[in-house]
Amino acid sequence: MSARTQRRRYAPRAQSISIGSGSRPVRSAQRSAAASCGGNRVSLGYFFIVLIIVGIGVQLYGFIWLLVLAFKQNLWWGLGSLFITPVLWVYAILHWRDTKPAALTYFIGFLCTAATAVWLSFPTPAISPCLASAMLRGTIG
Repeated sequence: MSARTQRRRYAPRAQSISIGSGSRPVRSAQRSAAASCGGNRVSLGYFFIVLIIVGIGVQLYGFIWLLVLAFKQNLWWGLGSLFITPVLWVYAILHWRDTKPAALTYFIGFLCTAATAVWLSFPTPAISPCLASAMLRGTIG
């Protein structure tokens, strides 16, 4: 067996991970720190997907509730609110005592959706949170 084949067989190359814009080899301490963290982490992305879906659902519920209240008040309020969204908000402000719960429901759904969209617009790190915490603790040199 040649020396090159022996080196390939007995000295495997270090795996590399992406940290920031470059990559560097993973040391055994890094592998053990990452393994000790547990492999069953739920991605934060799933949380944000659920939060957006819930936010859109709550917003849609509030919108339909406001439309029902507008149609109960007058046919023209209902039609105007259905086809021209600012008319819905004018109706909600002018009839605040009746529309307060529905308008707040719509607003809470809007806040959930908007806050999640803003949060997702920020860049995410290219390193796992477990590995980052191990690096900050000084476990990884």
